[in-house]
Amino acid sequence: MLPTVETWHLYLWANKYEFGHRKDARTQAEARARVQQYLDLVELAVVETDPDYGFGKFGSIVSPKVVPTVDELLSARVLDVFWLNVFDSAAVERMGRERVLEAPAWEVRELETGHVMLVASDNPFEPADEWADGEEHVAEYLDVD
Repeated sequence: MLPTVETWHLYLWANKYEFGHRKDARTQAEARARVQQYLDLVELAVVETDPDYGFGKFGSIVSPKVVPTVDELLSARVLDVFWLNVFDSAAVERMGRERVLEAPAWEVRELETGHVMLVASDNPFEPADEWADGEEHVAEYLDVD
């Protein structure tokens, strides 16, 4: 029997070269297809594990300040925006579902569980020029300090 766990921490790690088209001669289309495969995997993990919150960012260091507390999750404020952001249905409702679904992100996915995935740019490592400031645009839209 598995022990009861209050909080699960699930890490889906990918090497940056999996998404890069400049470093290993992948075309931009191939890199974008790899990003879509990764997002599909994240979606599957979200649907199966029902997290309160999730994020994806460049780099391997995660500051304790990045992971929100329960009180912060219960507020309607977004504390930070990353390349990939996952909000549960309760957080989405608190922020305003239509507002979240209309965020100026590269991709917005409403999942069958009510979660919403906001993907700020087309590539976490080498975004296209038009998406280079994706995180900043989403942060501004969601009123993140």
